[in-house]
Amino acid sequence: MPESPPAPTTTALPPLRETIARHGIAARRSLGQNFLLDLNLTRRIARAAGDLAGMTVIEVGPGPGGLTRALLETAAARVVAIERDPRCIAALAELAELHPDRLTIVEGDALSIDAATAGGADAAAAVFAVSAVYKRTTAKYGERGIRYAHMEAGHAAQNLLLQAVVLGLGSVLVGAFSDEKVRQVLMLNATETPLYLIPVGKA
Repeated sequence: MPESPPAPTTTALPPLRETIARHGIAARRSLGQNFLLDLNLTRRIARAAGDLAGMTVIEVGPGPGGLTRALLETAAARVVAIERDPRCIAALAELAELHPDRLTIVEGDALSIDAATAGGADAAAAVFAVSAVYKRTTAKYGERGIRYAHMEAGHAAQNLLLQAVVLGLGSVLVGAFSDEKVRQVLMLNATETPLYLIPVGKA
C-alpha cells in the first residue's frame, strides 16, 4: 500500500482572521457565508469525514479557506476547492502556493461546474456507475422503495471505497452530474436513474 502524503501544518500561514482582514473579506448573507475561524473546530470537521488517505476531496464554498486548511492537514491526496466569490480566490491562492500539488482552486458556481471532471474523474483508470430502477422496489414497497434503493447504493459505494483503500487506490464519490448526459454515455433507458459515479485509480 503506497504511503500517504505527509500532513503539512498551516503554521507558515498567518491566522485566518488576519487573512480575512488583509483581503477585506466580509461574510455575505446573500452568498450564505459564515466563516469558521477556529482551526480546532475545522480540524474536528475534517476528522469527522473519516479516513481521507489517498482520496480527492471536493470542497464547495471554501470561502477564505478555514476548512481547506484543515483538509490539507489530513492525508487526502488532493483537495479541489470550488469558490464563486472572487474576493476569496486570493486568500485561497496563498494556500495553493504552499500545496501546489494538492490544492486545486476552481473559480465558479458549483452548480454549473462538472464536479466529476474537477475531481479528476476524466483521468481515472475506471469510473464505476451506480444506478437504480425505482419501479423494481416501489412495486413492492411503495414510495419507501426509493429510500431502500438509495440505501443499497450507499452500501455498494462504501464497499467499493473500502476495497480501493485495501488495494492502495484513490477514489472519490461524485453526485454532481447531468443525469441525462450519464444516461447517454452509458446507454441507460429512461427508467434507470444514475445515482453515483465513483472514479478509481492511482492517487
